[in-house]
Amino acid sequence: MIEEGTRLVTDAMLRSPLGPWQLRAAIASLHIQAPQAVDTDWQQISFLYQVQCRIAPNPIATLNHAIDVAMTDGPDAGLAPRSAPTKRTRNHAASRAKCRSPWACIMSLRRA
Repeated sequence: MIEEGTRLVTDAMLRSPLGPWQLRAAIASLHIQAPQAVDTDWQQISFLYQVQCRIAPNPIATLNHAIDVAMTDGPDAGLAPRSAPTKRTRNHAASRAKCRSPWACIMSLRRA
């Protein structure tokens, strides 16, 4: 089923204008293909979120992009202004915490 889903996502991305739903499906496909988090193609996911932030910007895509940059290039890169949410919001606090540790993320959201 994973192979079929991946094929359907790839076909959809090739046959029609790129949109946020295709990008979300492609990101989900990359996540599901990895047996463990360490095997995830974080660079490709980061690229897809970067594209999504350009064609359909939203705070969740920005947050996820910051997390993926951190997974690829380390926590400090994920917290850099180019990828992290710029407003001091719950999303900003969440991205800073998630880049550091899951426990810190929970505590940061409680304070925000």
